[in-house]
This record gives sequence, structure tokens and C-alpha cells, in this order.
Amino acid sequence: MAPLCVILLLWGVQVKAQDEPSCISKLDKAHKLYNEGQLSEVAPLIDGCLTSGQFSKEEELDALRLLTLVNIFDDQDQVADQYMGDFLSKNPEYEINQEKDPIEFIRLYETFNTLPILGVGISAGSNYSFINVLERFGVNNIVETPGSYKGEAGGFHVGLRVSKYILPGLWAELNAQYNNVVFSYENTLFDFAGLSLRETQTWIDIPLVVGYEFNRHKKLRPYIGIGTSMSLLLTSSMDASRVYTDNALPEVQGPDIDVIDHRQSSSLFLIGAAGIKYKVPRGFITLDLRYEKGLINQVVESRRYQNSELLYKYFYVDDNFVLNNFTGSLGYTYLLYNPKKKKSKK
Repeated sequence: MAPLCVILLLWGVQVKAQDEPSCISKLDKAHKLYNEGQLSEVAPLIDGCLTSGQFSKEEELDALRLLTLVNIFDDQDQVADQYMGDFLSKNPEYEINQEKDPIEFIRLYETFNTLPILGVGISAGSNYSFINVLERFGVNNIVETPGSYKGEAGGFHVGLRVSKYILPGLWAELNAQYNNVVFSYENTLFDFAGLSLRETQTWIDIPLVVGYEFNRHKKLRPYIGIGTSMSLLLTSSMDASRVYTDNALPEVQGPDIDVIDHRQSSSLFLIGAAGIKYKVPRGFITLDLRYEKGLINQVVESRRYQNSELLYKYFYVDDNFVLNNFTGSLGYTYLLYNPKKKKSKK
């Protein structure tokens, strides 16, 4: 008798479960009740599915939006705020649809701060460095053979970035990056020798840029920016070579020469930036182009003549110069959100 009772009980539970509407059908019915104006019946119908996690992600967002609307039109402002907050926490990049969203929903949405609280990311790219000479020096006739500088391939940078929106479209970004720059110098000395130098420097750059992006509701968002960078010099070395133009004597070469004591330990740059942000879920892929104009003479003038190897072996004396850079980088930024009700103005 007991086994039969158990079987009947289980059969009854199964029949009841089969008779119970699914959560998706409850959500469909809740929309019908809302459209019919039966607001008080919507929440009891779908609250269980919402709290038990039986909705899919899309269904959950639909339910939260519906409950927000129900409480807006039922004049339950605090409850509507709560549901809107839950909705935006789970869908912080929600874009208002002017055709689909009622004006009351839009007005409530606008009372929440939906800007990202922070963006964190990485970037990497290449750079081209070039020199502006401030004043020339040398052991040769610097008027007839002043020497020339040019950028060299091989410069690169990698770094981390932190950004924050100040206002819609207006943002500030702080970077910390490792930067490797390369440039060269060539000159003819006393009509009998040619000098070639290749200088490689490594820096820690800390640029701060403020920018504005256009088309902020579209996938592709061009932007422009300005800023400044404080840079700390880590290493600086020269690969030097001197040749006799008539090949009378062998080429003069040696190991790389450490010249960090002859360079300023820090520098300051002005930055002009432009690029494109491509919007992806919860972030951006960024193509960034920058011009960095140096503001500080790279040379420690009191040590100009103190490197005997450069002076007597290669006949080289530092010019006063500033370093400028063109940089291009590709980056990714992940956006962090924390939607909150805006503070009411008193």
C-alpha cells in the first residue's frame, strides 16, 4: 500500500509541474497584463522566476525593464528606482530607444549616472623619434658641417592606461608606459673622416591626456586630445663608428658607450592626440596617434666635454637638442560601471 501512495504522490507532483506555466510564458502574460493596464498583477506573476534565476539573461533584463515601467506608472517611485538600478547594473551599456522606450522610462533613466566609473587597459605600438637642435657644438667647423639627425626604425612602447569620463564624450586618461626610442647622427669631420652615431634610449613615460570623442552612440568614435607627459630616463647608450674617407686607416669602432650621465634624467613633453575608438561590449579597441613635442634640452651642459672616448676617439661633442616623437599604438580598454542615482540638486 505504501509504495502505491508514493507513486501516486510523485505522479501528482509531476502533473502539477506540467500544469505550471513556464517562466517565459509568465513573462509573455505579464506583458499582456501591463498592456491591459492590470499593473498590480504583473509583479506577483514574474517575481518568483526573477528571484529564483529561472530567466535567461535576456529574459531577466526584459523582466526588470517591465517591472520598472509598472512601478513608474503605479507611482511607486522608490521601487521604480530600485528596479532601474538593478536593470542598469546588469546592463550598464543600455542605449535608450526613442521609439521603444516611453518618455517616463527615459526620464527615470536620465536620473542615473550611466557613465563608466573607470576604464583600464593596455596599449602597444611603435614610434619615430626626431631631433630639434637648439645649439650646435663640435670640434670641427660646425657652420660648414653641422651634422644631421634622423629617426631610426626599432622604437616601440608598451604600457597600461587608466581612463575616466568627466562628462559624456569628455574623458581623461593617465598612462604608464615603457618607451624605447632610437635616433642617429651623421657628420663629416675635417674633410677626412665620417662619423655615425646611433643612440638608443629607454624611458618610463607618464602621459596625461584629456580628450573628446565624437559620435559617442556609434561603433566608430573619432577623438582628439591634448596633454602632457613627464618622462624618466632609464638608459641611454651610443653605438659609434668613425671611418676615414680615403680608407687610409681602419674603421674606428668599439662597444656601446653609456651616455646616461650626459642626458637629463627627466623630460617634459606636450602631446597632441587623435584616433578612433571602436566600441565592443564593455570596452573599446583604440587606434591612437600622437605627436609629442619635447620641452627640455636633453644634454647636461656641464658634462658636454667630459666623455673622453667620444671626444678623442670619435671627435664628437653633444649639441643641445630636444627629443620629439611620433607614436602610433593599438590598445584595449575595459570599462567598469557602477550605475547610481544622481544626487538631486537643491
